[in-house]
Amino acid sequence: MAIAWICDPAYGRPVADRSHRGLIDLFWGREGKLTPQRLADVLLMAVLADGRLTEGEADALSWSLAHRSELAGLAWDDLIQRARELVEDAPLFSDLRAQLVEELTDPADRRRALALANRVAGAQGPLAEEEQALLRSLANAFEIGEAEQAELFRAPPPGSPRFTWRRSPYSDPTIPKPQPFFDLLAAARDPGEVRILLHRLHVVRAIWDTRFRDAKLGMLGHTVATDGYHIRIDAVFRHHTRIVWIKALAPGESLYPRERQLWGTLVQNKPHNTDLYLVYSGPLSPADIGTLDGHPDVERIELKP
Repeated sequence: MAIAWICDPAYGRPVADRSHRGLIDLFWGREGKLTPQRLADVLLMAVLADGRLTEGEADALSWSLAHRSELAGLAWDDLIQRARELVEDAPLFSDLRAQLVEELTDPADRRRALALANRVAGAQGPLAEEEQALLRSLANAFEIGEAEQAELFRAPPPGSPRFTWRRSPYSDPTIPKPQPFFDLLAAARDPGEVRILLHRLHVVRAIWDTRFRDAKLGMLGHTVATDGYHIRIDAVFRHHTRIVWIKALAPGESLYPRERQLWGTLVQNKPHNTDLYLVYSGPLSPADIGTLDGHPDVERIELKP
């Protein structure tokens, strides 16, 4: 079948070269239990069953990596590399399916993996037919009956975790004419959006008090034109001879995929006397960490509650 990789380039792309597959399998782990690597295999099989990885699915994987203890210690880059390998075997995953059946013998492990895979694959809406078929065929191979499958694969109850990162329209780089910060705050009706915008003000006050006491605040909600898009810089300070750009992320918030794609250009083209800081609260998206790791000159500041 034709394989598509339709998520943003910031998440990576599949590769045709499979010469390193044996090496990847060797280090991915064959411990005979539900390791983070084996759980990731089940999640990836579910989201890649239709031959594509969407931005929403990549988001759900990233959210799970940051919030689920069962995946602790697994790096985002490793997960994406594994996805690049496994997508070539969609939709059957015959070899991996046989390995999972042989190695995951604990009934509780099998059910836990399938339940989480169902949540990740369905984080952005109904599962594709191929994804449903993959989960049910794997459940059959795990000798799980139809009645229990119906329970495992039911829709999550109201109030369950969203399995996705929050993003604010205020920061959307694709909006042609971004509005001023306080206009957006005055017009905001969604409580989540109001919290994100108010968090920006909290960050500016906290950074001003703790890092740049003698700085002068220049702008709030500044936008920087980058390759035809607009990246929000939440605050601009003048600190002695330096300009300070502050980019903030609220708890549970992530950069837009397009922001990740443009991040390198933003850093490369910023004025020579300008320092860029990313201020975050709560766990960072693993995909954001992957982007930031490529630019060590951007300082990260964790703002504790």
